[in-house]
Amino acid sequence: MSKNRNNTAALILIFSICFSLFFLIYHEHAKSKTSSVYEKIAKKHDIHYLIVGDSIGRGAGVVNRSLTWFSQWEKEMKKSYQINLTRHSVVQSGATAYEGLYLFKKAKTPPSTDLVFLIFGENDRKYMNEKQFAYYYEGLIREIKTKYPDAELITITESCLEQDQFANKIKKLSNHYQANHIDMRIPFQHSAYPIAQLTADFVHPNGLGYKLYADSILAAIAKGLENGKQAAVLKEPILYTKELKIKEFTQYNEINDLFQVKNGYYIANEKGARITYPFNGTNLGVKVLKHEQGGKIDVYIDNQFVRRISTWWPIHKNRVLYVTSDLPAGEHKVTFISTGTKSVHNKSRYPNIQLSSIVVYE
Repeated sequence: MSKNRNNTAALILIFSICFSLFFLIYHEHAKSKTSSVYEKIAKKHDIHYLIVGDSIGRGAGVVNRSLTWFSQWEKEMKKSYQINLTRHSVVQSGATAYEGLYLFKKAKTPPSTDLVFLIFGENDRKYMNEKQFAYYYEGLIREIKTKYPDAELITITESCLEQDQFANKIKKLSNHYQANHIDMRIPFQHSAYPIAQLTADFVHPNGLGYKLYADSILAAIAKGLENGKQAAVLKEPILYTKELKIKEFTQYNEINDLFQVKNGYYIANEKGARITYPFNGTNLGVKVLKHEQGGKIDVYIDNQFVRRISTWWPIHKNRVLYVTSDLPAGEHKVTFISTGTKSVHNKSRYPNIQLSSIVVYE
């Protein structure tokens, strides 16, 4: 009887030890999944990060990809903290926050990430005012934080952004959501080098300019570690009050014979090609194929001229271009008319237009 009791006690003890070990392992694993990126770095855990941005986000301006800001930053992070970093990207040269929102919602992004970089502004100021920009920029912040609630957000004001009203919107939204904000205009202004030596074209940084980006991000990470910073939080919205759903419409209600249909595109090479779509909403984008033979199209909404769009690009790329927002709620019609003119970069004989659909955020 005594022997049986001893065996039972031993089994209970072994079970208790195994359960305790299992609980500790599970608890540490669960805790690591919700730890901030700063806690993970401090513990020398590898991290995943995501870039959502424009041409600077993708490191344009360097011939050697090892000189992009993220490559230089990854190298310094490995050196300083002995960790590995896995990069994911949703980037597009020339993109606005409007297009960035479309791309992020459509992209196959990783199921989880520890850190997200948000880099827009320079292109946006060409097509919209600061309030319109802030609306879509906040939309991106909220979409990112909804998908990745535990991720830190680093927002970057690009070194080339001269419009303070846009920079102020980035700073205000960053502070509101407690993101880690970096204004790259400051290190560029304080640098011993002139802008010409820090950029490839006075807009896109070169390797030396991107080193300033990498160093600034490294310093922001170090400060976050020192201060015990937690991840950005999803607070009440300022402008972006509801999630927008993407609606794409391919069905026109008027078209002339200068447009031809091929492979899902409405294609034209001549001046006066015209196509009209009906839509319901307060904003509008257009999906086009940008390419080396791209021409220009004029956009009219409800018979009022809105803007001229160039479809030239050095490579073939489907793009969602911002047209307008803040329209009155209700029914509208948009008409696209080929101008028969080319971009100065178009060296071909044709001002080609390839349009596939209109895009409305509802």
